[in-house]
Amino acid sequence: MKKILSILFFLIAVIHYSNGQQVTYEYVLASKNDESINALLEDNNQSIYVTGSCGKPDSRKHSGLVFKLNKNGLFVDSIHIAYSDNSLIIENILHDTTNSLILSGIKTDTIDSKHYAINLFKIDTSFNILHQEQYNLPDDYKLSVQVTRFGENNNILVIGTVKIPFSKMFFYKFNKNLDSLSAKIYLNNPSIYPYEIKELNNGNYWILRGLYSYYALIDSNLNMISPQQGVIPNYLNSSYGLKWDSDSSFYLAADFAIIPSKNRTNLLVSSISAVQRSTSGRQTDHDIGLLKQYHPFDTTGYIFNSVGVVDTFDFPAAWGALDYKNKDSIFIGGTKNVSWSNALYGQQPAWYHLVQTDSMLNVRWEHFYYGDAYYFMSKLIATSDGGCIMAGTRFDYKTHPWVHERDIYILKVNAEGLITSTNGKSAP
Repeated sequence: MKKILSILFFLIAVIHYSNGQQVTYEYVLASKNDESINALLEDNNQSIYVTGSCGKPDSRKHSGLVFKLNKNGLFVDSIHIAYSDNSLIIENILHDTTNSLILSGIKTDTIDSKHYAINLFKIDTSFNILHQEQYNLPDDYKLSVQVTRFGENNNILVIGTVKIPFSKMFFYKFNKNLDSLSAKIYLNNPSIYPYEIKELNNGNYWILRGLYSYYALIDSNLNMISPQQGVIPNYLNSSYGLKWDSDSSFYLAADFAIIPSKNRTNLLVSSISAVQRSTSGRQTDHDIGLLKQYHPFDTTGYIFNSVGVVDTFDFPAAWGALDYKNKDSIFIGGTKNVSWSNALYGQQPAWYHLVQTDSMLNVRWEHFYYGDAYYFMSKLIATSDGGCIMAGTRFDYKTHPWVHERDIYILKVNAEGLITSTNGKSAP
């Protein structure tokens, strides 16, 4: 068993509570390193697997991080995947049919940030590495985004963006043994920045474009059928949370930038450019947009709502902002008061923001948590006991404002968004 990470190496603070049948807890992973989180996974025993990276502040070298908490939020085990001359970030975790876990991440050298590779690992639940594969990209390709999902027949689909120097989408398909089945880089197609993928019943692939208000469609041979297959309602961007509730309909949480019509020069308004326009006075109001769409491409039928706080930049959780076990209790998470100039290391108070809606996206309640530092939510999952887990980072800008040292902060709440019988601390 590989336990390179240990509780002796990290200062780990755990506070846990019991609230009837629903356990709630806080978990802080703190050290002198800069830690980040990308993915969460709950197993059948209600244990939680967490993936991300850690490294010295402002260093190019990161190590892949995976650790496990039991259902009470207590540390169980961990693995720290490190290379002597390379950096590794674990971005995704999947639970396959053989009771093992699939990890995917990005590897690069630490000298000139070249020689990018897609790294895949199969590990067991005791963190033994059973198998691993590395797929190298051309030397001058820089991999910036990667998303891994299961397709049909337990095939593993990996999509993302490479910069060469312009951003282009790539698509890899692997079998359950991590062998490459097919791959393509879309050099002759527009930039897409894919954030989600689904293999449709006819063998085609549905792609959610992250930074522009379109979907894309790819055929079974990985040919691009259409990079602009339907406009996402209300021009939602940075679409970080999606869950299908049938083969044809889905829920989506994304950035909703309300831009005055005089500033909207075209339909391809990215959230980043919208933020930049606000520097000379607040011209945009960024909220979290909520969408239920009844067809993968046809946007004539949908439900829309939005949540946010006046005069703050509110943003959905970066790697998964929407989840549910029961469609009548949908959890949506994000960050209140995101710093537009530096989203990861803000010099201002920020809060975890949690909302619950019914299946028609009517808001039941919303809570805000903490604000004594700069909190940034990365991922939210609904849990089998009816509650949810929010995970992200906490940056103490008051103590060390110019040292980029974040702690991982995980908060488990019950079905009402509460820790025991107390509400999350309210935002002012």
